[in-house]
Parts: sequence; C-alpha cells; structure tokens
Amino acid sequence: MILGRGWALVLLAVPAILLLLRIRAARPRAAEASSLLVWRKVSSSDTLARRPRPPLAAWLEAAGAALLVLALADPAIPGAAAGTVRVLLDTSASMHAKGADGRTRLEAARAALAGRETVLQEAARPEEVLPALLAAGRPVVVVTDRRLPGFEDDPPRLRTVGVGEPGFNAGFTVAAAEPSPGGGMRVFLSVEAWGGPGPVQGTIEGLGPGGGREVLTLSPGAARDFDRSIGTVDVVAIQFPGDVLSLDDRLMLKPFVEGPTPLARGDPRGPGEALLRALEAAGAGRAAGDGNPGEVVLLSSGEGTGVLAVLAFPVDASGGEVRGAEVVAAADPLARDVSVDPAVTLGTRGGPAPPGEVLLADGAGPLVTVERGDVLRVRFGFRPGGTWVERDPSFVILLKNIVDAVRAPARVEILSDYMELGRDPSVGPRETREAAAGESFGDLEAALREASLPDPAGRRPLAVMLLLGGAALLAGAWWTGR
Repeated sequence: MILGRGWALVLLAVPAILLLLRIRAARPRAAEASSLLVWRKVSSSDTLARRPRPPLAAWLEAAGAALLVLALADPAIPGAAAGTVRVLLDTSASMHAKGADGRTRLEAARAALAGRETVLQEAARPEEVLPALLAAGRPVVVVTDRRLPGFEDDPPRLRTVGVGEPGFNAGFTVAAAEPSPGGGMRVFLSVEAWGGPGPVQGTIEGLGPGGGREVLTLSPGAARDFDRSIGTVDVVAIQFPGDVLSLDDRLMLKPFVEGPTPLARGDPRGPGEALLRALEAAGAGRAAGDGNPGEVVLLSSGEGTGVLAVLAFPVDASGGEVRGAEVVAAADPLARDVSVDPAVTLGTRGGPAPPGEVLLADGAGPLVTVERGDVLRVRFGFRPGGTWVERDPSFVILLKNIVDAVRAPARVEILSDYMELGRDPSVGPRETREAAAGESFGDLEAALREASLPDPAGRRPLAVMLLLGGAALLAGAWWTGR
C-alpha cells in the first residue's frame, strides 16, 4: 500500500474527536433536586442505570469521516516493479572523445554500467530510437554526453545521464574531391575547431607540395577552407595539441578511373526499340544480337563481359494509357531530375504492378521499379511509348541515370575513420562540435534505482472506493439519527 498524500492521515483526529464528543454527550450527569419523593414513587429499583453507549449514528458518522480522510490520503496498490532496467547507450562519434583520464566517454560509460543487471541497447543517435522505446512502456535510462532536445527527464519513465566533459576538438567537417583532367585530383576541404580558450596552432598534411605538411592556425568556432589541386596522395590529416577526438582528423583518398561504356542489347524491331534509342542517347553503345523479347540488357564492354542491368517491360500491354499528369517520381538516385510532363502519355499499362523499390508511380500503383543486386533490374509496368518517348526529355534522363549507375564514373572516394564505427564514413560539423561540448550531469546510480521502481502509471488507486464507502456510512448515520 502506498499513499499519495501521507500528511492527510493527521486529519484522522477529526472523526476521533467527533466520537469522543458523542460519548461525552451520552454520559449520565448529576443534578441537584429539591426532593426525591416523586422519583422514589416511580423508581422500580434503587440500582442506578448503566452509562448509556453512543448511538449507532455516532459510530457510523465516525467511520464515514475516517474513510473520507483515508480517501484524501490517496492510497493505492503499487504496480508491478519495472524489473530489469533498459539502458540506451549513446555510441555517436562524440562519445569516442577522450577525457582527462585518457579514457573515451564510451569507455567510461561502459565501465560505470559493468556488472549491473540492465538491458543494454546502443544507438548512434539516441533521439531517433528513444520514442519507440518509451512507447513500449518500460523505463529508459539514457547514457550520453549531451542533452537530448525534446526529451526532458520524467522519472522513472525517462532519465538522462551525461558522462562527457568539455574540451578542444578540431576536425574535417566538409570533404569532397574530383579527378583532375591532367592527372591528380582537386580537393575541397573544410577544417573547424571548437572549444578551447583561443587560437590553436597545428599542422595539416597532404595538401602541401608533394603531399607535405604545413602549419595551420584555427580559432574556436571558425572554419578554414581549402580548394587545392594536388597529386595522388593517400591521406590528408590534421594534428593539434589537446585534440580530444581523432576520428575526424584523417581522410583517406581513393581515386577510381571511369568504367567502360555499357552496351545495350535488345530487339530493335520490337517494343524495346524506344529503350534502345534512348539508351544510346544516354551514352550507352549498341551490342550485337537481338536479345530476348520484353527486355533490354546492359552489358559491360570490358574484359569478362557480363550483364550489368536488365530493363524489363510487358510485351503485350492491353491496359489503359498512362498519363503524365498522374505520375510522380520517387526520391531515388535513379529518378533524379525526372519530371514527367503532365501533358504526355507514357505508354500502355500491362499486367500487375512490378515488384521492387518504386521509381515512378501513379494513382493505380507503381509504374517503374528497381531491384538492386549484382544485376540492376528495372521493371516497367507499362510498354514505353506515346508522347513520353517522342518529346519528353525525362524519358532519356531516367535511362541516363541507369547508365550512370552501372558505369562507374571517374571519381575520388573519401573515407574517414568513422568507418571504424561501422557506419557512414561521411564527415560533418555536428560530430566535431559535439565532441568539444561534452556535458556531465545526472546521477547514474539514482537513475538506475528510480527506473527499477514500480511505474506510478501502474498503481491502482483506492480513493474512489473509500469516498463511496465514507459517503454510504455518513448517509447511514443520518438515517439512523432521524
């Protein structure tokens, strides 16, 4: 049994006082009289009458008042205990920043949680998975190095504990590169610094002559941009004293040469003729042979010729026309820049909607889908034709996106040490800033203890029952005392 307002029990003195007053009112009293002659004539015994007890109405009144006081104290039966505590551990890049003791924030958090009976879940962005965990109804303790906007502490349902400390961090926040026509590459980089009392001097390696090192001075909150044409280097790195995070200090550059032009093969006399012409306009060559009905195949033109992509369409299309006014493009790289003219017709619909990820669709369902694997499979739910093929450039744009997807263009891939975390290797200012702005707050021991207590939402209140019982007893007291 738990009480929401324990102080209300002091009011139990009220029904006790009421009962005491009723007892005193019922007690015999002595009074002086001038003569007992009349009393002796009517009295049948010389024995005094017993002290009368309080009437039933007094007892009912006191009991009813006591029940009302108990209802005011808000008693309830506690719910079931939460059991094993669920802990959400932040594993974002900033949690790999080192503290004064040489340990990373993540290592310190794991050490604090070691040996405790918890259900541990990790997330690179706790704020993205926290709503689903809270919706499951179990208390959650978040261990992170920063405040989570939009998630205030609500014990025991949610407690957030910070294990970070502020420091200085510099890192790459923007990184891009492209091959230069005359060899080498052109790189676009941005380096930012956060935290620290003032300008800090360090070095950057890989951008100087011959990939050499040069001095770099950064002020907290400011960025330094680089636009350089360099030769072939493997690594660009920065080094600053007191830097708490190393994951954003190094970039690996991997140049790739352009792949061979793919070749398109299909029946030029059949319904695929429009696809063959558009693929040639999109940069593909023409392979010998007619191919299978209902598909156009993109082949590699290099050694070990193999199938790169298959574009399938219905040979027999007996459905209605597909109108451009109803067609929308998905947010997929293969549908990039594809904007169908509302005035065109795309062709004739045929058969059920094709399976796969949607590229184009209308009110009746998917029109063009893709399945990615060793071979790119693009399926048309209609036979391409009509005015879309004849005069809408979005038809060729769609096929050019497909050609570019299977032909590796000349490029420079940039990788960072974020790859060690098993996630997207891209860099960004958010991680660099969060690593410098660590926060320490909350009490992990208290948070885990509160999360293991019964959930207040599961308590079963008894106040209503007590109010009804008290009202019934008071009504009974009134009835018997009439």
